[in-house]
Amino acid sequence: MYEFNDGVDLTPPVGAFSNNVSGYYYEPRFTTYVAAGGKHSVGLCQWDSKFDNVKTDQIIMHDETEDVNPVIIQVKLVSPNDRGPPIVVITTLTHVRLYAVADTKHIFSVRQPGFKTKIELTKEYEDRDASGKTTAQDVIANAKEMYQISRGITCVDSYIYVGCNDGSILVMHCNNSRHVTLKPTLKEHQNAIIGLATCAYDYLTVCADVTGDVSVWPRNFKTVTKLIRTKHNISALNILRKHIIVGNYQGLVLLFNIASGELVAEIAAHGREVTSVSVAPESAYMLTASRDGVVNIWKLHTRRPEAFSVRMTTRD
Repeated sequence: MYEFNDGVDLTPPVGAFSNNVSGYYYEPRFTTYVAAGGKHSVGLCQWDSKFDNVKTDQIIMHDETEDVNPVIIQVKLVSPNDRGPPIVVITTLTHVRLYAVADTKHIFSVRQPGFKTKIELTKEYEDRDASGKTTAQDVIANAKEMYQISRGITCVDSYIYVGCNDGSILVMHCNNSRHVTLKPTLKEHQNAIIGLATCAYDYLTVCADVTGDVSVWPRNFKTVTKLIRTKHNISALNILRKHIIVGNYQGLVLLFNIASGELVAEIAAHGREVTSVSVAPESAYMLTASRDGVVNIWKLHTRRPEAFSVRMTTRD
């Protein structure tokens, strides 16, 4: 079904976190872009339809306020309003950063909600504790909110949305490819966001947190239209038309109907945590990957006599 065509060596090696590889096809130039997140840097690659003119580059994370380079959690290529080549959205333990693919220039950066630098924590200690019994290092070591894990990136029209550790969603508006403004955050969840996904046809966006709650947002993100409590610890999320697809830490893949919230299919797909769920809306194919080292390709049949049917096509 698939065969190897060609390859590109990227620097750095891909990191250990899931959802750290992203691809984007820019049709006006017939160019494919790929971004792969390492531990402290992102490798970039692009090629044309004939796999000629292959170019590679690298974005190195650096934060002058910290004594170590930021650890990358997730990377995604997005194109607000399809105005040009994509933007690289990078989430780290401390910030959300945006870079231009064309020249790797930094466009925008925002702190994670609740994040404090070591300098700020030290100052907080000096202002609060004058007894001398507690050291600044103790305050830093015990600061539970020093680092925030940000998961879930999506783009709708000219807006980029990023899920945060406190349950909020950062909203960034792109007036053009180089001008980005921060908008008020959205707050529907009380627990850390694990994923965001948008349907390319219906422009519905789903957002899931670590407790299994999934919220459904319309295109304008004015208010949540549906809240589904899956009662599963979700590890991966996507959406295909009117169905929410989630993976959990036990290897299950579950499909929920958006309108009713009903569980329509449950698949024992993997032996370990499901790390990624990808969909092909045009053909109703679904791809799932897991830490068990297996990638499954599924065909979703929604027009058969059965209420819902899922068939495995390839296992590799």
